[in-house]
Amino acid sequence: LVHGFGFASVLKEIQIPDAVFVPSLLSFNIGVEVGQLAVIAVALPLLYALSRFTWQKYAITAGSIAVGSAGFIWFMQRIFF
Repeated sequence: LVHGFGFASVLKEIQIPDAVFVPSLLSFNIGVEVGQLAVIAVALPLLYALSRFTWQKYAITAGSIAVGSAGFIWFMQRIFF
């Protein structure tokens, strides 16, 4: 939903015709959700495999920091650039 609002504002800026606005927005949101499911489908078995090791806590923490840092950088880029 948040992605959809952001994409909707871009579609308005480029003055996309009203006839294709809703289908474009809907297909974008479906694509985002499918992408998220694909990432989960890969990450879940990987995290399960990591759960067997004693160093899992460190690996998950490092991965979380990496993902959070990337998200923060992209957020800042969207705001300031």
